[in-house]
Amino acid sequence: MSLWTLLVRIPLTLLMILVMLITPARWQGSSPSRWMLSPFERQTSEHAASQGGVKRASERSCERLYWPVRLSSGKDASEVLSPAVIPKENWKKGHRGIDVAIDEGSQIIAPGKAMVVMSGKVGGKDVLSLALDNGLTVSVEPAISSVKKGATVHAGETIGKVEGNSDHCENTCAHIGVRRGNTYLNPTAVLNPMRVVLLESRISS
Repeated sequence: MSLWTLLVRIPLTLLMILVMLITPARWQGSSPSRWMLSPFERQTSEHAASQGGVKRASERSCERLYWPVRLSSGKDASEVLSPAVIPKENWKKGHRGIDVAIDEGSQIIAPGKAMVVMSGKVGGKDVLSLALDNGLTVSVEPAISSVKKGATVHAGETIGKVEGNSDHCENTCAHIGVRRGNTYLNPTAVLNPMRVVLLESRISS
């Protein structure tokens, strides 16, 4: 081995050893695996931890949400008569939810564990609103329910009937609305979209 080769290899070897000795210092006081995450993954992991732990937040995000309206046959009321048209600004016109076809005896199901935030008349309409543990607020109208504001309901529990007054349609549909904070969301995108069928698609097929 030539002298020139030794002069090149020895500094490189020393540099590699130095890097191996210094790098673990970055992990002091935290889990080494954290540094393997992307910046986005680290940010969401830290946010989840601040909300009660990564494991608990992950369990909430993977929790199955039940479709909130069920037909008398026991099937989900998944036929959409009027789709959501969510405006970018809350003050603009739009359709902040979906209207689904119902039948006599249709029931309201709690999508997940939630607290009842509204059960009764709102502007002449019969409304039932639930604040879910995952931060979503789900509303159904028309809705007649014996559950009271402040009560806790559990996932899959039957909590009311699709009856009463609504300005969306008379005795032919239920209106389902979902929001996170002040932001309205498309219910088919956050509840149980695999079981939803658009009426227009069914007619055209």
